[in-house]
Amino acid sequence: MATDLIMSGDCGGTNTRLSLWNIPKDSKHTKGDIAPGSMLFSKKYLNEDYASFAEVCHLFLNEAKLVDQIPEACVLACAGPILKNTVDFTNVEFGWKIDGPGLEKELGIKKVRLINDFAAMGYGLLTLRPHEYIVLNDAPKDETAPMATIGAGTGLGECFLTPGMDGQYSCFACE
Repeated sequence: MATDLIMSGDCGGTNTRLSLWNIPKDSKHTKGDIAPGSMLFSKKYLNEDYASFAEVCHLFLNEAKLVDQIPEACVLACAGPILKNTVDFTNVEFGWKIDGPGLEKELGIKKVRLINDFAAMGYGLLTLRPHEYIVLNDAPKDETAPMATIGAGTGLGECFLTPGMDGQYSCFACE
């Protein structure tokens, strides 16, 4: 089966977690299914130890020991508002800025997409199976209803999801 090498990341105010995945080509996610693919390599970095996010990425790709392989795409879940595929981290000592188009050029990755970290959590709701959550009341379940999540990280994050006519959900971060 043909696969794509995909890089993913969770970029917060304190830590960055990066992973490499083999994802089957043309795979599509369905609500309630686990995400397709298998993790090849993963590592956590303390942001204050690095002058820039690009430095972390170069180190990560070297530590992954990729031989003549560059990820096909990269998606980064970042704490803070995403504007024009960039995010500014005001709470990282060196004032990190993650710039999707800049990373595409610097790392040679065809597509780098930044999304808000709580939007990523919202999409994660779609992979939950019944044993992974607790029902708070016994109201009838509506599989087509909007969903929401809220939580504390470096700040307070929220998002909500709404289903489209095709059953696919769109996620909206509230930062």
